[in-house]
Amino acid sequence: MKRTAGNGTGRRHHMPEFMIHFTLIELLVVISIIAILASLLLPALMRARETARCIQCASQFSHMGKAVILYLNDNNDVIPVYWQAGRNPYLAPEDPYKRNIFGSGDKGLLSPYLGLEKETIDIGVIQKNGKRGPLACPAKKWNADYTVYTYGKNDHIYPSTVISPVKITTLPQTSRSMLFGEPDFLAAPLLKLYAEENNRIGYPHRGQTNLLFLDFHVEKRSRSQIPNKSNYAADANRYFWIVTAPGY
Repeated sequence: MKRTAGNGTGRRHHMPEFMIHFTLIELLVVISIIAILASLLLPALMRARETARCIQCASQFSHMGKAVILYLNDNNDVIPVYWQAGRNPYLAPEDPYKRNIFGSGDKGLLSPYLGLEKETIDIGVIQKNGKRGPLACPAKKWNADYTVYTYGKNDHIYPSTVISPVKITTLPQTSRSMLFGEPDFLAAPLLKLYAEENNRIGYPHRGQTNLLFLDFHVEKRSRSQIPNKSNYAADANRYFWIVTAPGY
């Protein structure tokens, strides 16, 4: 006799065969297959997500480059320093603020060119409370003990200790000179050739880092492609940092 089931109306219909014979073992086999497929696909999905984060980060570096171009147009081709105060001769004396190249709102040098005049968190900063500033790298995670920075300025092109303006038109080989890079996880937003713990380049994208050059193109490089203190003077490397002041 075939098994039938009621539908609550007094009528009866035949139950499908797969509902009769689907066993627990078959269910476990299906679950196992799904688990195997997921384990095979997960690494590929993780790589795809990391690639997407790197691309987004590079796009944000490009936005920063466009903001620098606009700043140069308004400031007679003078490269913005990391910070500027009244002692810098090109800062209007009536300006009461200490301005930062990655600062927010009216205390930021680049914020007006990025539409961030009303932003309260600095560009690319991840605060200790987990709040992320505009254009923060999606690959960077917050730290409860330290402020995390997405962008770092090459401090050798225009060190903060220099009070004379440096014009971009006076620098050679701008396509080979790094302006912005990505700081190490807990490094400061000033990058230096002598890779001190607080001023070194980081590699958050599977061992690679995004860099913005002075001709405003963006490159992705690995650690071995970054000139260090042992090889920065070689012909192929000597324009990367552009050491413009003594003591570096």
